[in-house]
Amino acid sequence: MRYRFLALAAALLLLCPSCGAGTAGSEQTESAGPVQTGIGANWVSTDEWPVNAYTAGVPVPPGEVRQVLLDEANGFCAVSLGDVSREEADAWREELASSGFRLLAGVEKDVKGTVPSGAAAIGEVYTDGSVSCSVSHSADLLALYCSLAES
Repeated sequence: MRYRFLALAAALLLLCPSCGAGTAGSEQTESAGPVQTGIGANWVSTDEWPVNAYTAGVPVPPGEVRQVLLDEANGFCAVSLGDVSREEADAWREELASSGFRLLAGVEKDVKGTVPSGAAAIGEVYTDGSVSCSVSHSADLLALYCSLAES
């Protein structure tokens, strides 16, 4: 059940209109405050890959980091990246598997509508035993939802 939630959360993050609205050129610094806060979650506009317990061991994906949502109260970190081609996403997923993450579940669907013809949407859940990572890719957007694996 938790893995279905992870996949759903990543898909929602990917489809959220504000997820692609990062602040270009912004830098992650100690003094930079969150863009939006609420119930323990912090949306942070940044162009750097987040380093924390939730992303530990996850290889840095290709593309431009658009937004990061760190919610330590609920135990997850979500990252939205743009400008990621299908080929780059496939290569990164192979790197993720080479880093010790195993695929738990996945789905791939052809997308019709507003994305380019022949595009596919991918949703997968991986774990390395300590971190679970839900991965979604469609068009040029890559979304990750990372949480600590249940003991």
